[in-house]
Amino acid sequence: MKEQMLRCVIGVQNKIKEVIQPTEILTLKTDGGEAYVDTGVKVIIALIVGGLLLGGFVLLTKGTILTSLNTKITAMFATV
Repeated sequence: MKEQMLRCVIGVQNKIKEVIQPTEILTLKTDGGEAYVDTGVKVIIALIVGGLLLGGFVLLTKGTILTSLNTKITAMFATV
């Protein structure tokens, strides 16, 4: 009985080794994780550029557009 259990346990261990070893080799050979770094850098660059564009638009709106609009509205009501 003990011999049968021991053979069964050894058989299961051998099957596990057959499945795990090729997976370990495949994992070591692949370099797919590098794409995550590339994607992260692209996202960070896009956020920085988007923030700069948005900041420029806000400055343009506050400085030029709102000032011009305020002047035109004041002139329009001053003539009445």
